[in-house]
Amino acid sequence: MRLKSVVTLILIWLALRPTIANAQSRDATSAQQQRHLELLHKGAKLWPIYCNHCHNARDPAEFAPYQ
Repeated sequence: MRLKSVVTLILIWLALRPTIANAQSRDATSAQQQRHLELLHKGAKLWPIYCNHCHNARDPAEFAPYQ
């Protein structure tokens, strides 16, 4: 179960990484960056409760390193 949590956090981080990078490239304020991180952490807590029942995290070994 702990592995699923770690995988979940990694997947959420990877999904939001382009959003955070775009915000930083547009000279986003630190308040905006902080908000992105808050949403990331909130999503990481909610995903196992609501989404994991139907959308199981895939094993990272199923993917090639570039994916």
